[in-house]
Amino acid sequence: MIVFDFDGVLINSLTEIAVNAYNVVTNSLHTDINEVDPSFIKLFKHNRHLAHKPEDFVVLAKWCHENAFHGPEQSLSTAKFNEMLEQETVPASQRLKTWFDTRKAFADKDLEAWLKLNYPYQPLWDALIKHGAENIVVLTTKNKNSVLDLSSHYGLNLLAKNVFSGESGITKPANFHAINKAFKQDTYTFIDDSLGNLIEIAENLPAESVQLMLASWGYVGSSDCAEAIKLGFQVCSQEEVISMLGE
Repeated sequence: MIVFDFDGVLINSLTEIAVNAYNVVTNSLHTDINEVDPSFIKLFKHNRHLAHKPEDFVVLAKWCHENAFHGPEQSLSTAKFNEMLEQETVPASQRLKTWFDTRKAFADKDLEAWLKLNYPYQPLWDALIKHGAENIVVLTTKNKNSVLDLSSHYGLNLLAKNVFSGESGITKPANFHAINKAFKQDTYTFIDDSLGNLIEIAENLPAESVQLMLASWGYVGSSDCAEAIKLGFQVCSQEEVISMLGE
């Protein structure tokens, strides 16, 4: 059974995440990207691969807001970003709630504008539609309603029971245990665009039970693919995943 991450694997939500990050850090509710500081958007997108969880987006957003005037091409190191996370004084649970509350407020205000900031990755998306939505399992940190809204908007009517979300703070390893309880497969393949997420799952699940793959088309850093191979993970393309659907 293949289990998919959502953002960065099935849907490109980079612009939506950047706009939501700006709204969070400025306590605003912009629904038009043209209303948002373009230097912030570029800087956030440039460093997005460092943040693996919604609560981490808030920390990255603060740094981008404070440093955007220096130019959009600044690169944070993984070590520096991890140091920022350790020094953050706002609890992760509070940051997580603020993130999802702001996203919901955006969607409630202008759903069409919110949907347009996201788009599916092709050709994988169309292949999944042909494969059948009932056969697709999603493991994500994104809130479930957003996953279902986006998927149905772009023609893939996922089953709610097949979407395992981390919106309440549940980790991906914990949700993987829930997936195993629901489907009882001997082995799984999990595809994520976050090297950090793959490492976390590898550290918490038996190696023989799950094959971990890095999505090369997602929000990956410049060295992530090479690092993934060094760590023993496979790096896959959309075409390779499509070929796996028929197996």
